[in-house]
Amino acid sequence: VQGHVDGRGTFVHAEQNGEFYTVRIGFPTELARYFVYKGSVAVEGISLTIASLADNHFDIAVIPKTWELTNLSILSAGNSVNLEADVIAKYVERMLQASVVSR
Repeated sequence: VQGHVDGRGTFVHAEQNGEFYTVRIGFPTELARYFVYKGSVAVEGISLTIASLADNHFDIAVIPKTWELTNLSILSAGNSVNLEADVIAKYVERMLQASVVSR
């Protein structure tokens, strides 16, 4: 996590599965290109792994300690959250843009 906010997402819901939680976050379409299944994402500054991915939302699996010690447990449906995409995705995008320009 670099500490940068790339955009705002929406807390959709959280569901408890045994000891763990599955949290669904909606995201704006302009960030979609940076998210990949099992890739990294920061939600509210918390570095997490994308457990499932759709066109406009992703799910993250949250361990009990993270649930307990962060603000994820107090979010309500519709709350805005800060999102940070994996910096590697941004570097790859920039390198691809540069290679097209140099041709």
